[in-house]
Amino acid sequence: MIRPRAALAAMALAPLLLATPGVASAANPAGSYEIDLGGNQSIWLAVEDSEEEFCEGFAEGFGGSVQACDFALLLDAKGKLTGSLDVSAVNGNLSVVLAGPIKGSLKGDGSTGLSDLSFSFKLSGVVGNTSATTDVSARVSFAGEINGAGRSSGQWNSQFCSKTGGCLSEVDTATPETLAGGGWTLVLEISDLGGGKLGGNAAAELGDGSRCAYTISGKYSDTKDVASLKLSATNATCAGTSISLKDVRVASRLMAQMKYKIFGQRGDTAVESLDP
Repeated sequence: MIRPRAALAAMALAPLLLATPGVASAANPAGSYEIDLGGNQSIWLAVEDSEEEFCEGFAEGFGGSVQACDFALLLDAKGKLTGSLDVSAVNGNLSVVLAGPIKGSLKGDGSTGLSDLSFSFKLSGVVGNTSATTDVSARVSFAGEINGAGRSSGQWNSQFCSKTGGCLSEVDTATPETLAGGGWTLVLEISDLGGGKLGGNAAAELGDGSRCAYTISGKYSDTKDVASLKLSATNATCAGTSISLKDVRVASRLMAQMKYKIFGQRGDTAVESLDP
């Protein structure tokens, strides 16, 4: 039997078509991934020895010794700084007691790697010697920045006032220092819920040892071979943070564009998970 030429051509091509790789098969991103961030994406938080360092600095500035010092400075998920200072010190027969609130902010941008840091103390108390005391007030403020490598710089402005002696103002350049612990890790456990829906859990593990837990919600397109993920905080201290990933693709590693706002830092950057 004579076969039509078109049919013969189709039969000859069939094995070739079956062997041709063509478009890569879709890869659902369900699995475990770890993304390390640092440099411009660093998150700077208070370190454990900050209270001790501040109290020692106060003693040095007063020229005496600290009798008691309680310094607390907390950063919330949106980059707001709050705290308090309660300190007493002596220098010879002169003593000072001051207390008051601290307010400020830490705001960073991953596109520049710079974090603006500012805070101020509004204090009141008494200064005196063995024969007399007088009410005093003080306002101390700091304005500066931290770069992507953790190098801090800035300026102190202070004003101390008393009813008897008037006011004394001073401006000092802060001693530059390099901070530690800016790097952080995002761990993802993505689950396939079926029908293109994604779920799971995630955690942002910060350089100071603290941890933000999240639930994952998202969707995956089998035809486009791409997913999008949204992370929602589950612990109260991290409420107000936001992390989302779009254009999520997986080969051997997960790759995505990640947008985040967390503890005053924000960014929109390409990320890639570590080797499995």
